[in-house]
Amino acid sequence: MQAIPQHRTVFSRAEPFTGRGAERQSSQRATEPSTHDFLSRRFLPLCSVDESIMPNGRNIERDFFSSLSNLAKAYHFEPVDRADKAYPYNVLLAHWHASLKIENANPHTKLLIVQKKNKTVLATKTVFDTGSTLFYIPVVPLHRLLTHTDTQPCAALILSVCAYLYQIVKIPFYRDQSSYLYWLYQMIEEWLTEEPEGWEQSEFLENMKELEEAAQIGESIKTLIVRKKHLKGFEKRLQGFIPSGDFENRCYAMANEAYGLFLRYPKRTVFDKMEDFGRENDSEECYIRPQQYISFIADSSGWLFEQMTEMVNNDFNECSTIQEPVIWTIYDGATTTDLTDGLNFEKRLFALIRNVCNLLNEIP
Repeated sequence: MQAIPQHRTVFSRAEPFTGRGAERQSSQRATEPSTHDFLSRRFLPLCSVDESIMPNGRNIERDFFSSLSNLAKAYHFEPVDRADKAYPYNVLLAHWHASLKIENANPHTKLLIVQKKNKTVLATKTVFDTGSTLFYIPVVPLHRLLTHTDTQPCAALILSVCAYLYQIVKIPFYRDQSSYLYWLYQMIEEWLTEEPEGWEQSEFLENMKELEEAAQIGESIKTLIVRKKHLKGFEKRLQGFIPSGDFENRCYAMANEAYGLFLRYPKRTVFDKMEDFGRENDSEECYIRPQQYISFIADSSGWLFEQMTEMVNNDFNECSTIQEPVIWTIYDGATTTDLTDGLNFEKRLFALIRNVCNLLNEIP
């Protein structure tokens, strides 16, 4: 499910590069009939590890298999018997077998051989897959909810959730001048106002009105969610809220989940476990940053939103990968491995954001 718009993929991952030799290879044909019995067999790797981290030595074997023992205990599997295999093939075989076990346990986890303090050990890298989704939280529907007297308690509850997401989780707001969406809104405004004669007068005025309302409502909502009282009064609002009807019941459940997340992770932000690509990718065109796909937005419909998503897609098409939450676990026996929490905060947080978006998009 997409955050906004619902049931729509906003951007997708780049296709894998096949290389120039792919076409040349596909044109080759066998000159003689051949048996296909080998297709039913599985061949083990001869070599798949960089030799620079796999030098000869008994220490490598000792460290690796000690690490493998810790890994096997954590994931509850029996390492493959490698007694009749010589080094380094025994290491490669054991790594290949363990990789299959890890992949079966979690498709988003990779098993890697790393060096830590001159020791060769195993490590798992688990990535939280955001599903190529724009997690854009619309605030115009919240503004409409706040203007109705009969929906004030429900609106106040959602306001506390948004205050938590902005103040604690650090989700960017489109009226913050440092945010990615602020820059996009500015681009759209400049494009519209620099050539007004290129529009029908009624269309130009309507689009300008939408831009102005997005800015005004954004400033109004931002003024509210920065106030500490909406976060301090979160528990009291939950306790005093009496839901009426399906929508308010779902709002209460969503707010209760947000408050539970706040209590368990009072200082965690959405950026805490984002993968660090390092300086080699220190270019805006290299990868999609979380600030670009997670943000508060004006609205999730209308001309302005359509222009926004088109610009976002154009930007993302220039990127080869996306920065997502990741957790590394090194199996060196130095610490107790905890596989129960891991990326639990991120799983609950992104599910919460989806829920908030869906509820706000239902507001007429």
